[in-house]
Amino acid sequence: MPHQTLRYAMIGGGQGSWIGEAHRKALALDNTARLVAGCFSSNHDRSQAFGQELGLPDLRVYGSAMELAEAEAALEDKPHFVVICTPNRHHLEQIKMLAAKGFPIVCDKPLCDTLAEGKEALKALASPGSGLLALTHCYAGYAMIKEARSLIRKGRLGTLRKVVVEYPQGWLMPEDAEEGKPAMSASTGVSSMVDVGTHAEHLARYVTGLQTKEVFADVSSFVPGGARTPDDFNVLVRYEGGQRGVLIASQSSSGEQNCLRLRVYGSEGSLDWMQEDPNLLILRLRDQPVQTLHRGQPYLSAEAQSCSRLPPGHPEGYLEAFANIYRSFAEAVQAYNRGEVANVDFPNAADGIASLAFVEAVSKSSETGTWVSAQP
Repeated sequence: MPHQTLRYAMIGGGQGSWIGEAHRKALALDNTARLVAGCFSSNHDRSQAFGQELGLPDLRVYGSAMELAEAEAALEDKPHFVVICTPNRHHLEQIKMLAAKGFPIVCDKPLCDTLAEGKEALKALASPGSGLLALTHCYAGYAMIKEARSLIRKGRLGTLRKVVVEYPQGWLMPEDAEEGKPAMSASTGVSSMVDVGTHAEHLARYVTGLQTKEVFADVSSFVPGGARTPDDFNVLVRYEGGQRGVLIASQSSSGEQNCLRLRVYGSEGSLDWMQEDPNLLILRLRDQPVQTLHRGQPYLSAEAQSCSRLPPGHPEGYLEAFANIYRSFAEAVQAYNRGEVANVDFPNAADGIASLAFVEAVSKSSETGTWVSAQP
């Protein structure tokens, strides 16, 4: 738990941004940090109006990210970190700007638009005086994901053999129901691989510790309208240790909501977890009855127990997982301010680079019809 309530500023996440609201609620859940400043829109008046809704003083609400970075860095009570909730195309510029001012950063995924930009951001973060960066792959914050990771590290599944991760959504379908209306991915300029595929890729890597060697991908655009971007991905994966994997990511799977699912198979058993029922983890060991592990129980690992807030039988969900990422980041920020390095657990810039390399390899493989290296 954080030793004190920190201060934070936010760039983006203004009126109508559900992800900005998720960040703010997650930070409030444990009283981890309080919002003291923001640039919620590139339009100064809209930014001011939203800042007033949040109870911020007008002097600490800005019309540009540059204005915020310059003004807040000069204050005695400056933010302990800054949250980036802007569209992906702005991430590199804002990361460089904030890193130059020494601010620790929380960036909504993905790290940047492209692998080349991600590497440039990584250089900025490594420069003298720059701060920490957390990437909000929030599904890594679930207690039963911590348990899955712990069981694999302890060797309960034996030698890992295969990973199957699926992330089907159907939310592009209603958006394009009206004739001539562009697909959501076209309007945002983000393909589904960046939007949901990077979550799936990161979750598989986080839980198993396996690094992708190469991929073979089939990519489709099912939803018509606008400047079509890919909305369905089927990817075969070869890991560095010889294991095999399958990743499915889609936003054109009619009827699905947010069905992120991870299955991991080893020589001695397997694990099965679903985001829409996140308090359970299915453990299937060879020649033993199927076990259903429940969040909050004393038989779980210390890592899983530390991420729970409520007694067993009281469901926890997305905001709690999000808050767990922030809680770890707050510990790192406090240690950073003391000149120390904390042993904490949150996705970072290196994770962002790995995901962007994966996305780039998937795109290239789909174009060439060949196996493509996914090394950064």
